[in-house]
Amino acid sequence: MSFLLGKRRSSMFLAPACLPHSLSSSKSGGCCTWFCSVRPFAVATSSLTAWLQRGPHASSSSLQQTQKTNRQTQDRRGKSKNQHHHNPSSSPSKQSIQSTPSTVRQLVNSLLRSDGTQHQLAHAARAINAATKKTQHDRDAVVRAGALKPLVQLLRTHRCAGGSGKNEAAAALARLAGNGYADAVAAAGALKPLVQQLSSGDVMEKSNAALAIANVASCQSNASLHKDRILEIGALNPLVDLLHAGHRHGSANAAVALANLVRGSQSRRDAVINARGALEKLCDMACDTDCDARMQMQASRALSYMLMGGSEALLDALLADGTLSKLVSRLHDTAGRGREYVVDCMSTLKSDRQRDAAFAAGAMDALVALLRGGSVDCKTRVVRALSQLSYGDNAARVEAIMDTGALDDLVAMLHDAEANLNQGRMHASHLIAEMAYNGGADAVVEAGAVAPLVSLLSDHTSRGMAALALANIARSRHQRDAIVAADGVVPLERLAAASPPAAEGAANDDLHASLAQKQAQKALTFLAD
Repeated sequence: MSFLLGKRRSSMFLAPACLPHSLSSSKSGGCCTWFCSVRPFAVATSSLTAWLQRGPHASSSSLQQTQKTNRQTQDRRGKSKNQHHHNPSSSPSKQSIQSTPSTVRQLVNSLLRSDGTQHQLAHAARAINAATKKTQHDRDAVVRAGALKPLVQLLRTHRCAGGSGKNEAAAALARLAGNGYADAVAAAGALKPLVQQLSSGDVMEKSNAALAIANVASCQSNASLHKDRILEIGALNPLVDLLHAGHRHGSANAAVALANLVRGSQSRRDAVINARGALEKLCDMACDTDCDARMQMQASRALSYMLMGGSEALLDALLADGTLSKLVSRLHDTAGRGREYVVDCMSTLKSDRQRDAAFAAGAMDALVALLRGGSVDCKTRVVRALSQLSYGDNAARVEAIMDTGALDDLVAMLHDAEANLNQGRMHASHLIAEMAYNGGADAVVEAGAVAPLVSLLSDHTSRGMAALALANIARSRHQRDAIVAADGVVPLERLAAASPPAAEGAANDDLHASLAQKQAQKALTFLAD
């Protein structure tokens, strides 16, 4: 088989000369949940079907004639389009594979052929991979055609060694796993060959294998089962090795996989933390402002998940080696990506020593700036971090937060009825409670916090912290009238007299239900004094 050398922007690829041009030309397409390293190839349905029907050994002249006929047909369609102004999406030349499921089945059959060469297998895998980049309907068609097991078998075969078939298969599996078929990919037996490719493939093959593993580990159903299986078959060390490879996409995909693996299990989290070089490399990637943006973001995400279950000793080690100060510097880096995950790292600090160090490094100013200019999700993360930093021996830290004027922003958050701010309002209520307890009750009342706090007494998520804040305000004798004026007595009485949370089945809805009852009773005691 002869080859033509094709060129796509700055990259090169080899295209078999006997294939129709529509099978060997590249074209930009969509991307999966994160990133697949293999570029999509345009597939013209008519040429592809003709090639499959003629067989891989068809003569170049017959295929050239097919190409010529197709070009003439497209020219006629183009003229018709200009004359009648047809919608471009309705043009037959723009049809996706979803309109010809028989083509997908033929591609699957090509993968199953025992006498296919590595190049034939690679081109069939490439066409299937291209289909997965289009619409969900196309991905559904690929799975219905039975492509999963042949793709997995392609990962296992040695016939594609040195070719791109395994890479295309891993990329297709990654995209399918990231779009609703994670369980199906795992059930097809993909995990073990993916881990093997992660250990022995080239860097692009490893990158797509890591992404496929990451997407299987991110599924909602059977997540713990898949994650345990992935670690059981030996994925951890190859992922850490890929993390250290310094490859733009490979290292980022390895970080995604590690982040997904540690979520939901302390044992898996400990395994990754204890893996040699994993934590250190993630810290370096997260703190390096010259790092590729996606690598930096995914490393920050993985690091935040690991620190959520990290020990105080682990965090002390990060403080000692300067990592904490570098992370705080990232909060000021408006050009960097993944700052929301660095904010989450601030929420993991466990001791007054660590919290004071974060404040000394400038965390407070950066967090307050994000509170004022961030998205709804970012505001929730920031106020959670500020709330966490206010724990412990905190009078100086709470006073410093108040001095920034953040109280007005917190009260505005209490008034905001945005549904996605439920957690944010809870943490804002706690921070206001800390301010009131540490001598700021007058400022809290003057900022207009009492009325929204009273309203939050009926909110399952926030009522515990809202009651705590009102109780702390009521400690100040001359501010008790503000609670009465806001009609806070009746809802406090209702909350104080409520049945125990377990009896009313509210424990799962409000982790602070018992706190709400206790603090409502305390507030009423102060008000009655």
